[in-house]
Amino acid sequence: IKGFVDRVFTEHFAFRFTESGMVEGLLAHSKALVLNTAGASEAAYLAFGFHKPLHKTFCDWTLRLCGVKEVRQVLLKGMTHADEATRARYLQEARHLGREFFGQTPSTDGAEGADKRPSRPLE
Repeated sequence: IKGFVDRVFTEHFAFRFTESGMVEGLLAHSKALVLNTAGASEAAYLAFGFHKPLHKTFCDWTLRLCGVKEVRQVLLKGMTHADEATRARYLQEARHLGREFFGQTPSTDGAEGADKRPSRPLE
């Protein structure tokens, strides 16, 4: 991921410095949905605040700084010990979040249960 960020979010493409030294975002995207997988459990994230630096550096200091107006981040936690049913539920929720966030209607992509929302949100 770091290599992607280093190559895409570059000066004169994603941002520029103004004459006063301020950063001006150049990206025309109005929205970004960031889905992160994480090995730690929800309890660990809450106890230690693991999610805060990730949100600050990527959502605020990268995407918003480069001009993206609305950024939403969702962490899919506990992936290290997730069973297949949990992983399938996460994929289903990712599809739903993408459609909902970007205002798309459900598609018939052939994924079983792709249009059904899981029983609990993953944030």
